[in-house]
Amino acid sequence: MTIWFRNTCIAVGVAVIALAGTSTNTTATSRTARKHLRLDLSLQAAADAGSRDPQRVIISVRPGSRSAVRSALAARGDQILAEHDSIDAITAVVRGEDLETFGSHDGVVSVSRDAVVRAHGLLGGVVGGLLGAVVNVLGIILPGGADTSGPVVSPAILRQTLGVDSTSWTGKGIGVAVIDSGLENSSDFYNRVAASYDFRNGASVAAPLSDEYGHGTHVAGTIGGSGAMSYNSSYRGLAPKVKFVILKVLDKTGAGLTSDVIRAVDFAVANKTTLGIDIINLSLGHPIYEPAASDPLVQAVERASRAGIVVVAAAGNYGKNPKTGEPG
Repeated sequence: MTIWFRNTCIAVGVAVIALAGTSTNTTATSRTARKHLRLDLSLQAAADAGSRDPQRVIISVRPGSRSAVRSALAARGDQILAEHDSIDAITAVVRGEDLETFGSHDGVVSVSRDAVVRAHGLLGGVVGGLLGAVVNVLGIILPGGADTSGPVVSPAILRQTLGVDSTSWTGKGIGVAVIDSGLENSSDFYNRVAASYDFRNGASVAAPLSDEYGHGTHVAGTIGGSGAMSYNSSYRGLAPKVKFVILKVLDKTGAGLTSDVIRAVDFAVANKTTLGIDIINLSLGHPIYEPAASDPLVQAVERASRAGIVVVAAAGNYGKNPKTGEPG
C-alpha cells in the first residue's frame, strides 16, 4: 500500500467520523427542537436548564384531543386547575421534567406559561421573552429611564385633547366590562354597576364591590366616573353615563394570573347579552413569550372580538409626546 493511498484512507476515515459526529449532533439538536417546538420561550428556557420545579401552564390542545391530554396529565400526577372550553385549553401545574413530554405531545398545539399579569409598570420592571429581545435590539428606554414627567393637566384641557369637550355623547346605553382589581363604590358610579364578579385564584363568584389595590377604580373613573365627588363634576370620565360590569382578577398587590383573565374574558362573552356588555377594558401588562397566534390570552381576546365586543387594551404608560411634551 502506497503512503499516498494510506494517507488518503486515513483522511477519508477521519472525514467519515467527523460527519458521523456532526450527524449525531444535528440529530440531537433536531430532537431537542422538536421537544421544544410547542413550548413558549420561558418554558423552553426552563426545559433547557433541566428545571424540575413545578410549572403553572396553559396547554392549548387540538380539537378532540383534550381527553387524551387530560389523561396524560393525570397519569403523571400533574394537577389540572381549570379548563377553557372557548379556546380548547387546560390550565395545569406540571412537573418541570414533564415539559418536554407535553411539548412533543401530538394532541398539544402549544404550552404557555400561566404568566403573572400586572396593572402598573412593566411587569414589576422585568422585561422578558420576545419583548426583551426587541428592547435589547432597538435600545428602547423603559422604566428607570422612561420620562413620564410633565405639568399637571386640567380636566378641560385633557377632554379637549381627546376631542370630547363639546360632544353630546355620554356613553348612555353602553356597557363596559372592566377586568382589573375591582371597584371601590362611590357616588361617581351610583346606580351604574350592573354586576360584580371575582375571578381570582380560579374562582368565579358574584362578589360585593371592593378594590384593595385601587387601579380598577382609577380605570373605571377615567372611563365613566360621573365626577360627583369633584367640584362642578370637573373630574368626570370620558363617558359618564356608561354602565359597568366589574370583573376582578388582580389582588391587593395589583397582580393576577393569565388564566384568570382568560376566564373573565370568557365570562364577558358568555354574558354579553344578559349583562349588556359592549366593551371589555384590559389595562394590564402581560409578558410576551410567544407569537400572538399561539398566545392563549390573545386567542381569548380575538374570540371576544368575533363575538362583537370591542376590546380595549393598554399600550403602556411610558413615553412622552415629542410635540406636546405631555406624558402618555
